Amino acid sequence: MAIIKKYGKPDLFITFTCNPKWREITENLYPGQTANDRPDLVTRVFKLKFNNLLNDIFKHGVLGKVVRHVQVIEFQKCGLPHAHILLHLANDDKLETAQDINNLICAEIPDPVVNRELYDIIKTCMIHGPWGILNPNSPCIKDGVCSKNYPKEFNANTVAIHNGYPQYRRRDDGLVINIKGNNVDNRWVVPYNPWLSKKYQAHINVEANHNEVNTFLDCRYVSAPEALWRIFEYPISHMSHTIIRLKVYLPENQIVYFREGEEQVALDRAAQRDTHLTAWFKLNSKNEGAHRYSYVDIPYHFVFDDKHCKWKVRGGNKVIVRMYKVSPTGELFFLRLLLLQAKGATSWADLRTVNGTVLETFREAYFNLENLNDNVQQSIDEANRMRPLLNVNQLNVSNAVLAALNEQPSVENQHSRLFFMDGPAGSGKAFTYNYLIAETISWGFKSATAAWTVIAATLLTNGSTLHGLFKLPFPILDNTTCNVTPNSIHGYFLKQVSLFLLDETSMIPKHA
Repeated sequence: MAIIKKYGKPDLFITFTCNPKWREITENLYPGQTANDRPDLVTRVFKLKFNNLLNDIFKHGVLGKVVRHVQVIEFQKCGLPHAHILLHLANDDKLETAQDINNLICAEIPDPVVNRELYDIIKTCMIHGPWGILNPNSPCIKDGVCSKNYPKEFNANTVAIHNGYPQYRRRDDGLVINIKGNNVDNRWVVPYNPWLSKKYQAHINVEANHNEVNTFLDCRYVSAPEALWRIFEYPISHMSHTIIRLKVYLPENQIVYFREGEEQVALDRAAQRDTHLTAWFKLNSKNEGAHRYSYVDIPYHFVFDDKHCKWKVRGGNKVIVRMYKVSPTGELFFLRLLLLQAKGATSWADLRTVNGTVLETFREAYFNLENLNDNVQQSIDEANRMRPLLNVNQLNVSNAVLAALNEQPSVENQHSRLFFMDGPAGSGKAFTYNYLIAETISWGFKSATAAWTVIAATLLTNGSTLHGLFKLPFPILDNTTCNVTPNSIHGYFLKQVSLFLLDETSMIPKHA
């Protein structure tokens, strides 16, 4: 989520599933054995195949130049391992047009005369279903309908939808595959890359700009291949970027871990070691070049030496920085807000200093520091950059909202302050929201953005979920209320907001 929040949606989503009929597995089984009897063999072969796949993707660039990635290994209940891979491509290799998508992804049955080998593997591994009357017990069937929305519609051409789901080319060309006595056509083909499918002879689903949220059961099932995977100490996940989480705490209130009976030893050890935060103070006192960076920016330019407890100049730059969240109920919350912007601080007192005056509390320092969270000039530049990119509909909506902000509420215009924007995925709603956020901040207004799901919230500037913004309880019932009081810190923040931008409103339950 940290990578998606910083860099946006991935360009490609790949699922790679172990094929128990791989020659490397079948040729090494003893007589009478099946792949289920040899989880060690299945695990090792999949790991080797997976390493080769990653080598083709990252080193050989068979799908384009990859600049960021996330990968995770999971295990089906039947035991077969599979991998999910998210890829961010370089700008020159992004899938901007229908032809770009067609060059990498196919959702059609290959011609068995032209390419029999590929035809056989697609028939074996890349056909979804059939379901319904032909297979009513399929696990994808929910209330009589396929949860994966198969069969798809025929499409003469690929339709590339910006920031949404592309509609892959599925021509009604007469080619069919017979599955258990039933003929299936291109509407049942799972999207794939022909080169990868042919080389690896397995289920390799390749999707453009995928936006999937998995649902997990509240249980844990460990199959034999998963047990062997962990025994062999193979990695379960990997990311191209390192996620650095910075701790935040009040003076003399850092967390200290200790064994029972060794409390004083732990305290003495902690007193002699600098944390990320106190080491940042010392770095600023010795290195004037570090004054350009806030606490959350430092890890992009310096690396923390755990042995010597100090920051030193960083060599690489593949990091994403996050600071631990805190409850918005006291001094710690305002300290965190200050650390997001303050630069060059050499002590706790420096963080409480505003215009040369050392204030008593971090809360007081926050409310006396003008435009702490709202970088007005940056918002002005962002609004100026985005405004020419708006289409006619986006511009009309934005102008109407901005005009309403300048009006005083009255009986005559009470309805002009509530707007509902509707459009399919990829129509530019999020872009419009982010433009309005930048514009309102540049005007000196406060705004708050939220969405019903976490995925949608990451696409919004300063976005959060509706549960987070309004402190909605779990679950939401007809008699529940939000956990915000008028005189609380969060209540004060909500009262200052001039514009609320709420995405996915059609998904919000009525009791919310």
